[in-house]
Amino acid sequence: MKPSYSVRSALSLGVTALLLLLLGLSYVDALVGGRQAALDNARAGIVRQAEMLALVAQNNLQDHPTRVVAEVSAVSTDLRTDTVALVMPDGLVAAGQQLVWNGKPAEVVVPGFSRERFDRVSHGRLPDMQLTDDQRKLSVMLPFFLAAADGRLRTEQGGVALLAFDLTFDYAVAKQQALQRLGFQLAIAALIVLSVLWMLRAAVTQPLAAFKDMVGRISSAEEAGEPVLEQGPTELRELASSFNRMGQRLADGQARLRNSNDRVEGLVDAAMDGIITVNGDQRVVRFNPAAAAMFGVPTEQALGQPLEVFLPYRAREGHAAKVRRFGENGESARAMSRSAVVNAVRRDGREFPVEASISQLTIDGQRYYTAILRDVTERMRAEQEIKTLNANLEARVEERTAALSQANARLLQQDAELREAKVAAENSTRMKSDFLANMSHEIRTPLNAVIGLGHLAMKHASDDRQRDYLSKIQNASHQLLGLINDILDLSKIEANKLDIEHTDFQLNQVLDSVATVIGHRAADKGLELIFRVDRDVPNHLLGDPLRLSQMLLNYGNNAVKFTDAGEIEVRVRLLESSDEAGVLLRFDVRDTGIGLSPQQISGLFQSFHQADGSTSRKYGGTGLGLAIVSRLAQLMGGEVGVDSEVAHGSTFWVSARFGKSVHHETGLRSPRDLHGRLALVVDDNVTARATLCEQLEMLGLRARSVPDGAAAVLEIERAHGCGQPYELALIDWQMPGLDGLETARQLHALGLPRLPQLVLVTAFSRDDVIEQATDSGFAGVLAKPVHVSMLLDTIQQLVSHFASIPEVRPSPAAAPQSVRSVPPGATVLLVEDNEINQQVAAELLMDAGLKVDVASNGQTAVDMVQQRHYDLVLMDLHMPVMDGLMATRAIRALPGLADLPVVAMTASAMEEDRKRCLDAGMNDFVAKPIEPENLVGVLLKHIHPAGVRVAVRSSPVAPPAAPVAPVGVELPLSVPGLDTALGLRRSVGKPALYLSLLRKFVDGYRRFPGDVRALLERSDREAAHRAAHSFKSVAGNVGATGLQELAAELERVIGSGQPRSRIEQILRPLESALSALLSALALQLPDAAGAATTAPDLVRLRRVGEQLLRQLDEGDAEAQQTSALHASLLGPAMGDAYARYAHAVGRYDFDEARQLLQACLQLHALT
Repeated sequence: MKPSYSVRSALSLGVTALLLLLLGLSYVDALVGGRQAALDNARAGIVRQAEMLALVAQNNLQDHPTRVVAEVSAVSTDLRTDTVALVMPDGLVAAGQQLVWNGKPAEVVVPGFSRERFDRVSHGRLPDMQLTDDQRKLSVMLPFFLAAADGRLRTEQGGVALLAFDLTFDYAVAKQQALQRLGFQLAIAALIVLSVLWMLRAAVTQPLAAFKDMVGRISSAEEAGEPVLEQGPTELRELASSFNRMGQRLADGQARLRNSNDRVEGLVDAAMDGIITVNGDQRVVRFNPAAAAMFGVPTEQALGQPLEVFLPYRAREGHAAKVRRFGENGESARAMSRSAVVNAVRRDGREFPVEASISQLTIDGQRYYTAILRDVTERMRAEQEIKTLNANLEARVEERTAALSQANARLLQQDAELREAKVAAENSTRMKSDFLANMSHEIRTPLNAVIGLGHLAMKHASDDRQRDYLSKIQNASHQLLGLINDILDLSKIEANKLDIEHTDFQLNQVLDSVATVIGHRAADKGLELIFRVDRDVPNHLLGDPLRLSQMLLNYGNNAVKFTDAGEIEVRVRLLESSDEAGVLLRFDVRDTGIGLSPQQISGLFQSFHQADGSTSRKYGGTGLGLAIVSRLAQLMGGEVGVDSEVAHGSTFWVSARFGKSVHHETGLRSPRDLHGRLALVVDDNVTARATLCEQLEMLGLRARSVPDGAAAVLEIERAHGCGQPYELALIDWQMPGLDGLETARQLHALGLPRLPQLVLVTAFSRDDVIEQATDSGFAGVLAKPVHVSMLLDTIQQLVSHFASIPEVRPSPAAAPQSVRSVPPGATVLLVEDNEINQQVAAELLMDAGLKVDVASNGQTAVDMVQQRHYDLVLMDLHMPVMDGLMATRAIRALPGLADLPVVAMTASAMEEDRKRCLDAGMNDFVAKPIEPENLVGVLLKHIHPAGVRVAVRSSPVAPPAAPVAPVGVELPLSVPGLDTALGLRRSVGKPALYLSLLRKFVDGYRRFPGDVRALLERSDREAAHRAAHSFKSVAGNVGATGLQELAAELERVIGSGQPRSRIEQILRPLESALSALLSALALQLPDAAGAATTAPDLVRLRRVGEQLLRQLDEGDAEAQQTSALHASLLGPAMGDAYARYAHAVGRYDFDEARQLLQACLQLHALT
C-alpha cells in the first residue's frame, strides 16, 4: 500500500531535514575550523618560544646558567607546555622542566625523546616539528651552538632545545565555541523553518487545497464550476490558468455535446422517413414524427410498445427471433437498397408496403436496434404502371429503330454526294483561279494598249469633243484596269501563286509614291493629307515595297472615296524590333468620313463585300480591296483591323513584318546651324500643325504654332519685339480668314527690319501657285503631304538666309522686354536634384528678377510649399526619394494649392511625357536643356501681377548690344565634341557661369560610366536610368551635344529593359567620347584659382556676409535665395570651400554653412 501523506507535511519535513543537514554541516565546519586554528596557533607559538629558548641557551648557558633555568621555568608555565628541556651535544639535559632531569641523559628522563631525531637536528640548522597521530601533541627540536674551547666560533655539533605542547585544552575550547555557534544557528533555523512553512502554506498548500476542492466538485458534479483564482507563484498561476482553460474546454465540450444531441434530435424529428428505435427487449424507445404520421400512432402511445404491433399478424411470428439473429451475426447495418419490401399495418388496420433498413448499436452494454422505414405505396404503384407501359413500348421502339436506320442510310448517301460536289467545286474554283492567274499577262496587255493608245490620241486630238470622249475612255480604262488587277491579285492569292519579295527598300520612298497617287484626289476634294512617321521607325527595310504600297493605296483610296470633308492621316508606328525577328510596323489610315457601324464592320475584309448596297451604289467599287489587304497582311506576317464610329470617321490599320536592311540606318542629319532655331507653324488643321512641329523638332529646331494667319502676324510681331524673332515660318495656303498668301502680304506690311524665311505649304504644286507664292514674298513652297526629308531639303536651301544666333545673352540692362515683364519679386521653387542643372536654372530665374528657393527632391518640395507661398514650382520629373509626378500629386492634394502653377522640367518632353505631366496635375512643361526663351515664355504665361494679366504682345525694343565677357575670363576656343556657343547661350550668356559648369562637369562625371555599370551590377536599373537621364540633361546644358545624344540612347535602352550587351554597345562609345572631352577640357580650361584672382568687393562681402549669418542663425530658408543671388561674389571669396558651402545650404545644413561662411569672413579680416 502506497504511503499517504499530504503536500503540507512533505514540504514541512523536507524543509526541516534540509535545515538540519545544513546545521550539521555548519557545526562540523566550525569544529574542524576551530581545531585547525588552534593547531596553526600552536605551531606558530611553539616555534617562537623554541627559538627564544635556544637563543637564550646559546648566549647564557656557559656564562650565566641561572638565566637559562629561569627561561625554562617561564616557558613551563604555559598551559599548553607538556615538555621543555635543553639537551647538550652529549645528550645530557642542561636544564629541564623538572630539576631531576638536569645532568641526566635525555633519552632516559625526557618523555618522547628520540636520539635519532636529536642527532639529525643537532647537526643541522633547521627546526624539526612533529605532530602525533591523534594531533593532540606538537613537539619541536631547535638546534643551538656553544662557543668552542679551542677558539673557534662554535662547535661542530650543537645542543637542542626541545619543546612540546599538549593541544587537548585548545581543542576543547574550539569544540565549546562550535557548540555555542550551533545553538545560535538552531534558533535562526527554527525561525526560518517557521517562516518558510508559513509562506509555503500561503503560496502552495492553500492553492493546492483549493485545486483539490475544485477538482472534487467538478468530478462529482461533472461541470467546470467557478474558475480557480490565478494567484501565488508563477507555476501555480500557470497551473490555475491551464486548469481554468481545461474547465472551459470541458464546459465547451459539454455545450457542443448538448448542441450535437439537439441537432441529432432535430434531424431525426425532421426526417422524411420513419425512424423507430427499440431496445434489446424490442420495445420502442424512439418514435419520430414521420413514423407517427406513417402509422397514425402518436409518439407518446408508441413508446414502450413491442415492435410487432406495427406488423400484420401473419408476420409477427418469428420476427423477434430474426432481429436477435441479426444482432448476434455482428452486422452493424443492413442497407435499405438490400432490404426486401415488407408489409406494415397502420393504426386503422390497413396494410401498406414499406422499405426498411436496420442498424444496431451497443451503449453501456445495452443493445439498441434502429429501423428506418419508407412508405413505397406510390412508388410500387408507379412501377406497376411502368411495367404495363414497357410491355407496349417495346414494339414501338422496334418500329422507330427500323425507321431511324433507314433515315441514317439516306443521310450517309447524301453526305457522300455532298463531299463529291464539294471536291468538284473546289477543283472548279482552283482551275478558275489558276486560269486567271495564268492569264493575268494576257488580260492586262491589251488593256494597257488601250490606255496607252488613248493617251496618245488625246495628245493629238484637236477637237474638244474628241478630247472629252478620249478622257472618258481613259478614266473608264483605268477603272477597269483596277478592277481586273484586284480580281487577278485575289486569284493569285487563292491559287497560292502570289510571292512576297524580300528586297531592300526605303520606307520614305514608298510613302512618297503613295502620297503622289492619292494626294491629287485628296486635294481635288479639299481634304488635308497628313503623313506621320514615329521617330523610332527605321527607314531602310527588307521586304516587298510593292505589296506594302498596294495595301496603303487601298486604304488611302477608300479614305478619299468615303470622306467629303476634313482630313486623312497616314501614321506609321513601330510595334516590335529584334535582331532575329526584324521589325513589326503598324500603318494607320485615319479619315473623317462617313464611318461604319458594328454590323458593317463585321463583314469587311471578305471578298466581294461592301458596307451595304447603298454604299456600293453611291461610291462604287467591288469590295475586293480590303480582302486583298487582309490576305497580303497575312502573307507578310501581320494582321488587319478597323476602328470606326458612324459619322465620326474610321481608322483602318494593317501590320506587317519586315527584315532589317543591311544598309546602315543613318537617319536624318540636319546642319548644326539649325539646332535651336525658332520656327513658326501656321495651319488651321490641328493634326497637320502638330505633325509639322514634330518634324521640325526632329531636325533640331524649336517649333511653335498658331491656328490662323491673323495669329501668325501677331506672334511674329510679338517675338520680334521680345528680341526672340522667328527665323522660319511654315504657312498653310488654304485657311479660314487670312489665307497663306494674304498672311505673307500683311507680314511684309509690318515693316520689320527682319522677317522670318516664309515657306508656303500647299497641296497644289502647280506653276501658278508657285508664282503667286513668289509674288507674295515666300522663299519656298512645300507640297503636302510634307515628309521630313522634303522639309529638310527645303530648309537647307534657306539656311544661308537665317540670322546668326548671338553666342551670349545681352547684359541685364539690355534684356528683352519679355524678361523684364515678368512680375518682379515673384518667388519660384526650383525642384532639381542635379547640382549643375540647379545652377543653370537658378541663374536663368534670378536674371528674370525672381526669387528662387531650391529643393533637391520631391519630398522636400512638398514640405516647402506648405511652409511659404510660391508663385510657381519648376519641377524636374526624375529625382530620388520622390519624383516630380508623385510630388505634384501630393501638392495638388494639399489644401489651397490646387491652383499653384507647377511646370514640368524634363530632358524628354515628348507627347507621352506631356500627357503624364498633365494627368499628374502639372500646368505646363519646359524641355531640358532649358532654353532661356522657352523658360521666359512659360513664366509669362503662369506668373501674373496681382489683378493684372501679362500682355501677350510687347512693343519692339532696340537690338541688344553686343555682350562683353568679363575681364580675365577665357573660354575654351575649340574643344572637339563641345558646342561652346550653345553652352554659353544656355548659361545665360555668362562666361563665368559657363566655366563653373564646365569645371563641375569635369569633376562630377569622370566616373559616370563606371557608376552606371556598378548600378547595373546591383540590378538597380531605376537608379541607372535616372543617372543616364541626368547626364543627358547636363551634357545638353554645357553644349556636349554628341554626348547628349549618346546619353539619350543609353537612357532609352536602360529604360526599355534591354540586355547588358546592348547597353554596353552604347556605354563604350559614350565612355570614349566622355574621356576625350574631359581630357580636352582639362587642357584648355583656365585654372580655377587663376580665374578667381580678382579681389572681391570687401564692402559688399561684409554686408552680404552679415545678412547671411543672420539668416543662417535663424534657420531662415531665405539664405538659399541670398546665397544664389550673390554666388558671383561668394564663389571667388570662398574659393574651394564655396562648393561645400553651396551644397550645405542646398540641403539645409545651416550649421556647416555658417562655419564655412564665418571662416571666409575671418580670412578676409571682416569679423
